[in-house]
Amino acid sequence: MNITPVLLNQRVSMKADPKPAEKKEYPLKYSPATVGIANGLCWAGIGLGFDQAYKALFKTKGSLKTSLVLNGLIGLGMGTYAYYQASKLAKSGEVTSWEDTAKFNAKKSS
Repeated sequence: MNITPVLLNQRVSMKADPKPAEKKEYPLKYSPATVGIANGLCWAGIGLGFDQAYKALFKTKGSLKTSLVLNGLIGLGMGTYAYYQASKLAKSGEVTSWEDTAKFNAKKSS
């Protein structure tokens, strides 16, 4: 005789009724290089905007050159990180390539 627990807790109920994990498919619309460049530019641009807004709001003096260098380094680092993450996802097979996006959207809509 086999008695399975019903709603004792999440761990027990998951052991009682194991379901196969479905592989999620997310379309990667852009190449990893495009993702990295766009991410880096956004980080640098937003950082420059915040820096200029801070200077205007609190009437402080600051060098534009220093702001460009610091935000450029932050943007470069974050863009590089985004590139490696996107390329890792593209290689893992969890994400379809950007050429297959139309096929994925057609399959999803039907």
